[in-house]
Amino acid sequence: MAYRDIYKERNDNYRDAYEKQIQALKRIRDNSRRQSGPYASYFKQTAERLIDVSKLVEHLNDPEHQDTSLASLRAENEKRYKEILPENYDQSFANPVVCVDLYGQTVGQMLSFIYAKARTCYNFAYSRKIFRISSVYDLFIKSYEALLDHKVEAVRSIIKEFSKDDIIYGSETFAKETLGAQMTRLTDIVMTSDLTSPNYLYEYGIYVGDNERKHLSL
Repeated sequence: MAYRDIYKERNDNYRDAYEKQIQALKRIRDNSRRQSGPYASYFKQTAERLIDVSKLVEHLNDPEHQDTSLASLRAENEKRYKEILPENYDQSFANPVVCVDLYGQTVGQMLSFIYAKARTCYNFAYSRKIFRISSVYDLFIKSYEALLDHKVEAVRSIIKEFSKDDIIYGSETFAKETLGAQMTRLTDIVMTSDLTSPNYLYEYGIYVGDNERKHLSL
């Protein structure tokens, strides 16, 4: 069984919800573009980030994605990770200080947590974990609906419930991926790629900067 099939059954169970969530995210994005409330910018940017994850999932499921040019791979990688580089972090919602300054201590910390979780979905896309992406989508959508109704404590409860499941999923998948002989995704990248080309670096789902490219050329 290939590593991408390990989570197939669970992914299939979440597929319908995942597709509906994508449509909900698009509505949130569009509504937030037209609104001017205190959270409009946050809602729009986070929804756009999560929609981008769905586009990545679709791209990775296309067998021809491995033919993507190095220039395109680098551009997409830069687009997804530039906001958390040191020179941009003081403007990112992933930075708790930014969110607290904008939305106050209580709401700001929660929104930064949600945004940071949204960013982890890129890694879930590369590791074919639709079920985990779906759980983050659910976290954001429910929190959006609660804040529209000014129910701050409801957001706290939503985060607590998400965190319980997140710990369970994280522990389960860590054990499976650490101990399971079939979890060969990272090994497969090395064994099947042309290691003289930097293209393979972008299969890991992490930021590829000058340092990684420099060491590859040594």
